[in-house]
Amino acid sequence: MNNVIKKQSRDIEFLSLLVFREEFEKTGISKVVTVVHRDVCAEGFSKVGDEVLDGTIDAVFLDLPKPWLTIDSVNKVLKERTARFCSFSPCIEQVQKTCGTLREANFRGCLNLM
Repeated sequence: MNNVIKKQSRDIEFLSLLVFREEFEKTGISKVVTVVHRDVCAEGFSKVGDEVLDGTIDAVFLDLPKPWLTIDSVNKVLKERTARFCSFSPCIEQVQKTCGTLREANFRGCLNLM
């Protein structure tokens, strides 16, 4: 049995996307990584082409200036109960806003690491 896990990278900077795509091809992980150019804060995560991702994602890792803007979309794509969410934020104000939005969206087990 051959299980393939599709991971997706969405970067708003098109040049970064090209570098990621090239690196993924060089390292041989392009078979399990899909690179998509889009603004996830505005467009969300739920759809890639014709593929609907709602309830299919195991984990989301973000490094964005306003990660709280993605929480509704993240909540839709994550698998129930077993999924993980991680956001990298350098400012305490970003962390506070994101954690508040996570609580409002009924995320449980929020942990801040510094």
